[in-house]
Amino acid sequence: MDVPDILLVIQWRATCKLAALWQRFGRAVRDRQLTGTAILFAEKDHFDDERATKAARKAKRAETRKRTAKEASLPGVSHPSKRAALSSPGGDAPYSGSDTQCGRSTTTDVDLNDVSDEESDDEVMPSVPADAPGTTKGDLERSSQSAYVGKRWKRDLDTGIDFLINAEKRPGVMCQRKIFDVCFDNAAAVSDHHECNSDNAQGCPRCHVMEPVVCCNIHNPPEFASYDAPNPKAPRAAQRSCLPKYTKDKSNLDLENALLDWREEKTATVYGWACLFDNGPVVMTDSTLDRIVDCAHHRKIQTPQDLKRETTWADSDLYAGEVLSLIERHAALRKSLYISTPLRQSSASASASVSASTLPTLPAKHRATKCSACGQEGHNTRNRLCLKHPSNASPGNKENVSRSLRIARSH
Repeated sequence: MDVPDILLVIQWRATCKLAALWQRFGRAVRDRQLTGTAILFAEKDHFDDERATKAARKAKRAETRKRTAKEASLPGVSHPSKRAALSSPGGDAPYSGSDTQCGRSTTTDVDLNDVSDEESDDEVMPSVPADAPGTTKGDLERSSQSAYVGKRWKRDLDTGIDFLINAEKRPGVMCQRKIFDVCFDNAAAVSDHHECNSDNAQGCPRCHVMEPVVCCNIHNPPEFASYDAPNPKAPRAAQRSCLPKYTKDKSNLDLENALLDWREEKTATVYGWACLFDNGPVVMTDSTLDRIVDCAHHRKIQTPQDLKRETTWADSDLYAGEVLSLIERHAALRKSLYISTPLRQSSASASASVSASTLPTLPAKHRATKCSACGQEGHNTRNRLCLKHPSNASPGNKENVSRSLRIARSH
């Protein structure tokens, strides 16, 4: 297939060799009157600065482990049993190293929290130093092989792709197009465009190797400025409401059916009936519809901002008004437990309250103590003043009668 007007070719991830990448890039602008662009999106782990950062973290963790093992081996220093150091067979010194058994590397003194980082740190470093005076074809011909790293198989990065990604950091390269010229030995290639078309002094226009006006983003950065879009960190999404479980009633089912009909009609109106038949109602997904019904039941959607926060629907700004109208039409009315407006007072209640407010307030009358035995006030049955108290049962014994009791009898 020879499409002449492909202006942009994008390779996602560095998963192929340099020859395959150049073949894919060659699909762009078969028409030599046009200018095309090829972009490679490489993983972050393949850049030299990221490798240096990981190597520094790895060295820092190794130093921390050595210091911890040294402190644990000191006499009188206790260490937790979870990180107990293993002793070598020949002595009591702590053993820290690697043993290879059945093709697998097992580390004896490695923190469990660092396993994932250790696996990701085993990157393939370039075979040529960064300060090399030049790059030859032999440096780019190392084949890509698979290696067992940790608990997974990991494919090595092709050397040519490695130099292409880090061309700006390699003093011996400093050009991304130079990687392809060295790999395919374009300097020693002999062009046969004159033999293909001897009638033309310039030779065959299809076989003649043309030098491009724009080289790469290292030598011509203004030509690629439009592709250097900033990648800001996405803002944190607002926290959604945690809805309790409930049983759908008639109003919830009516709202669900109304939303089902609405999204089918909207899909047919915006994208056509063919899109509706082939792809379904693409305007709103089933999960978004269910979320709207649940939030409407608990009165969580009142404004377009509530709809966007609760559903994270991409088209909420476009169709928020229509969805809110459906919610207001089909949602059940909830009876309020409180009355917002005060009740009117009648004339009789108002006059009664006025007259009651004008009366003077009398102090509360204290209830006198009344004896249940004799019925007189001022004492109770346990008091000796009562005539029926047990101490007054023998009137003959006058010497045991108290003076206060004699006074009471005399009165």
